[in-house]
Amino acid sequence: MSYNIVLIGAMGVGKTTISKVICDDNEAYSIFDSDIEKQVLINQTKIDSNQYETLLTNNSWTKANDYARSFLNPDHLRTILEKAGTNHIINIGGDLIDWNNSKDFESCQKILEEYPNVILLSYSNDIMESYNELSERIMNRPNHDSNEVLQEQADYNFRFIKSKLFNKVARHIIEIKGKSKIDIANEIIAILIDSMPKTDEV
Repeated sequence: MSYNIVLIGAMGVGKTTISKVICDDNEAYSIFDSDIEKQVLINQTKIDSNQYETLLTNNSWTKANDYARSFLNPDHLRTILEKAGTNHIINIGGDLIDWNNSKDFESCQKILEEYPNVILLSYSNDIMESYNELSERIMNRPNHDSNEVLQEQADYNFRFIKSKLFNKVARHIIEIKGKSKIDIANEIIAILIDSMPKTDEV
C-alpha cells in the first residue's frame, strides 16, 4: 500500500503551495511533478504537436487543453502514480481524471482506491463562491498569459468545481476557506499519520 499524499483540486486552490509547506516541515517528503510526467506521456502518443501549437497560438487555451487531454487515459494515471514511488506528494488536476467519460472515470476511481491518502482540496462547499475566489487567484497569477487565456482557465476551472465526481474519488475533503497554509498542511499530515499502521505500545 502506498503512503504517498495525492492531492486533487481545481486550479488556484493551492495544491503546489500547500505541498511546499508540507515538504519544508517534513524532509522525508518531496513533490513529484505530475505535470512534467503528464507532458512526457502525451508526447509519446500520436498527438499532432503542430495542431496543439496552432490552437495555443490562436489563444484557444481550452481547445488546446482539451485536445491534449484527449490523448490521456487511466493507464497514464496509473503510470504516474507508480512512477512516483513512495514518500511523495503528487498533485493531480482535473486533466488526469476524465469526468466526461464514465468508463474512464470508473477506471481512474479504481486506481485511486489503492491510495489511502487521496485528498480533495476545495475552497468551500459553495460552487459560485469557490469559482469567484479561484478565478481571482488565477487572474492574479504572476505569469505571461494574456487576460483572455487566464479567463479561459478560470472558466475551464468551473467545470472541475461544479463536478461532484471528484468527491467520489477523494478519501478526504478539506475545505480551505479561512484556514492558514500551516493549518491545511497540518490537516493533511494528520490524515497521513492516521493512515499508517499502528504499532503496539511496549
